[in-house]
Amino acid sequence: MGVATAQAQAAGRPVGTLPIFQIFQLSIYWFGINAIWGGLNNVILQRRMDDLVGKANAGTGLALLTLLGAIVAILVQPTIGTISDYTITRWGRRKPYIVIGAVLDVVFLAGVATSNTYVSVVAFIVLLQISSNFAQGPFQGYVPDLVPAPQVGLASGLMGVMIVLGRIGGVAIASIGLFTGDFVAATIGLGLLELATAIVTVVTVDEGRSGPSREGRSWLQVATSAWGFDILKERSFVWLLGSRLFVLMATVTLTDLIFFYMSRSIGLGDAEIGIWINVATALIAVTTALTTFPAARLSDRLGRKTLALSGCSGSRSLRTSSSRSCSWCRSASRRARSWRWTGL
Repeated sequence: MGVATAQAQAAGRPVGTLPIFQIFQLSIYWFGINAIWGGLNNVILQRRMDDLVGKANAGTGLALLTLLGAIVAILVQPTIGTISDYTITRWGRRKPYIVIGAVLDVVFLAGVATSNTYVSVVAFIVLLQISSNFAQGPFQGYVPDLVPAPQVGLASGLMGVMIVLGRIGGVAIASIGLFTGDFVAATIGLGLLELATAIVTVVTVDEGRSGPSREGRSWLQVATSAWGFDILKERSFVWLLGSRLFVLMATVTLTDLIFFYMSRSIGLGDAEIGIWINVATALIAVTTALTTFPAARLSDRLGRKTLALSGCSGSRSLRTSSSRSCSWCRSASRRARSWRWTGL
């Protein structure tokens, strides 16, 4: 037995190689989750802020809503994820949470779709964050539960692809509302798509081993154990979370405010944004697909840190170059507005 195999067995991690199709099954729910938030954050909520609080207050309204949702996600996801570690049911320890969360997502999205006041939209978004993270926290346990260490890079790469494809699918569905002027069907459609991917996950994934014993602890003690300060002793993990925060902060700021940029800075109308926002997200998808899988393979061979540092250095150089050509981009975008869409 090799050292890596012995370490994996000691940690309770599987050692047998998984077929790529099974890793795909473990990743499909990422598509549904990110379809919801891609459609809401990139299109629906930004557009509806104009009607709910007025254009002058749209940015503030979106910021408050996003902040409340983030706080809820931070509290719910690790807590429910930890509880699911010790859950024992006939379905397994993760699937009950995925089913409950996915069904409630549809209910709360229907609430968002039919709400006509800012307060009610905020309330349903907070409830949606609870239900979505109620499912997402346990779902994230599948990789350490089922994927052997040599395939973690591949699983992470496929997860990244599904996240981006989900955001594209969500933006495409949400864009229907930009063309029709009605976001009810588009918003509920996001929930139905996510529910479908949850059903696929529950039906096809074999969870394997059951959860460990609580050893006499109450469920409250299990839940609060997610917030123990002992994690601060794992310095490498803390640095990973901190670096992930700053890397994602940059990319999400650019992508999640694309509607405001197109409508405020460039002055495009809803129908025009509906076209160009899908073009932009499709380009992101293509570049992600072309780089993610090779990067995942390389990370398994060269190491995660080496590849991450190389990628961050390249991104910094590109952003510096793009900032210098910003005036040219704005000029080109304004010219694009004058194009006629007929025949394109």
